[in-house]
Amino acid sequence: MLALAFGLAFASAAERHHLDPLAVFAAQPPDGIASPPSVAQASRGCPRRPPDGDSAAPDATTIETHLHALTVRSIGYATYDDTGFRGGAVDALCDDLLVVTPWGRMMLVSMLPSARRARFLDGQVPMWSPELGVVRVPELAQRHPRIVPDNFRVADILLRPRPAGRWRLFVMHHYADAECIGLRLSSTTVRREGERVVVSPAWTTVLDFEPCVDFPEVGNQVGARMLPDGPNHLLAVVGDHGTEDDPQVLDSNLGKLLRVDIGTGRAEV
Repeated sequence: MLALAFGLAFASAAERHHLDPLAVFAAQPPDGIASPPSVAQASRGCPRRPPDGDSAAPDATTIETHLHALTVRSIGYATYDDTGFRGGAVDALCDDLLVVTPWGRMMLVSMLPSARRARFLDGQVPMWSPELGVVRVPELAQRHPRIVPDNFRVADILLRPRPAGRWRLFVMHHYADAECIGLRLSSTTVRREGERVVVSPAWTTVLDFEPCVDFPEVGNQVGARMLPDGPNHLLAVVGDHGTEDDPQVLDSNLGKLLRVDIGTGRAEV
């Protein structure tokens, strides 16, 4: 079985309001190395689809590296308004990709050669308090002068399979309210009904990382990468956000590798 790695490229020109092509890399792993857990686990509860095309289709490009031969192809376009900004994340959902843009919009990208498309899903990652009365990050930046739209972002996502065609979606992202700008781990449920994917609007806060990051260039060096660690935990890498002291302070979550209990929200270094 091929191991899959996914790259997400966002346009650098502000006037280009679309999702740049998703680069999909397929590489044969060395003997004895299994496919990434997130890809294998996300296949549970997925509808069966007939084989559809060859990974070496004419529009694919092969790149030889020191470790693998990578098959790369571009997939579709979709309109969104946070083009040109850092962030965003992607994970495998059955034969498709679940993509979250830098400012928290979600879309499903079909991986099948005969039906390559990207479509937005209802919902938004809760990146600011409703009491602020804003709907987009540029408006939020006007309320919080220390927020730089290029840094305030979704940093990573992780899908964990659950029974009956459901997944638990974890998102590490910045969050702002009237008192604090911080890094948050949020969660909701994703379910698949045939070809239809529904993201529950019932988001829960798993963990607010401490302390607040309300200092110049909020979001710089965010880190924020996640890996599953058994059924009840995940590993989270949290950047130092440009601070010098916090990585040396055990009471601070910044600049740490944390093991997070997804049931209680308790984190340990």
